Amino acid sequence: MEINKKQKIILKVVIGTVVLMFLFPPYPDICTGCHFYQSYFGSCGRADVRWFQLITQLIGVVIIGGAFFLLTSERKKER
Repeated sequence: MEINKKQKIILKVVIGTVVLMFLFPPYPDICTGCHFYQSYFGSCGRADVRWFQLITQLIGVVIIGGAFFLLTSERKKER
């Protein structure tokens, strides 16, 4: 199977989204003032991550990205 230009773009978007989801995982809303800037590098002194929510988001991104990847494939017509 050869990957076309549209599929390469979709693959890059899905990989970029997954990387960003791991860099900025969902945290419980305990800390005030830093909701938008929480990451592994500045998480207000805690390492609590909502793992169920992160896994659910990952599965959703992979399923939707996979569907778009398959829908943009160019099928060869057999004669």
